Amino acid sequence: MLRRANIIARVRELEREAAHAAVDDPEKLRLHVYRQLVSLATSDITDVVKVVLPGDQEYSDALDQDAEQNDGQYGLPFGDPLVYVRPTDSLPSEVTAAIKSIRKTKDGVQVEMHAKDPSLRILSEATGIIHGGDLTVNVSIADRIQAARERMKAQ
Repeated sequence: MLRRANIIARVRELEREAAHAAVDDPEKLRLHVYRQLVSLATSDITDVVKVVLPGDQEYSDALDQDAEQNDGQYGLPFGDPLVYVRPTDSLPSEVTAAIKSIRKTKDGVQVEMHAKDPSLRILSEATGIIHGGDLTVNVSIADRIQAARERMKAQ
């Protein structure tokens, strides 16, 4: 059901309503910001753009999309892979939130995603992985040495 455009649109509408309601509640706002950061940090260009090979099921869709961009003219791919940009109405809001821009150029469609680095840094700092630019790893050396000694005794 989550592939239907009308259902996706309704889910997005409810998410926007929840985001607006969150402004009045700091805890809900914190959760909303956290989810947005996770969306930016975990989405990938392959969520939006796919390279399809002639045997792939989406190959004809990619040919249709290419023709649509070229005034109905179908190219002759000669079995070459095609770049298929997935329709945005079928993408979940977590993915569309990570899209910085989509524009048509003379060479086709260009998709640009938001940078992951800032979101990953904020999430790392918020979760305590990074403190002031320093990476903190909580590993007890004593525990590791003791475990190694026990393994050696068992042999």
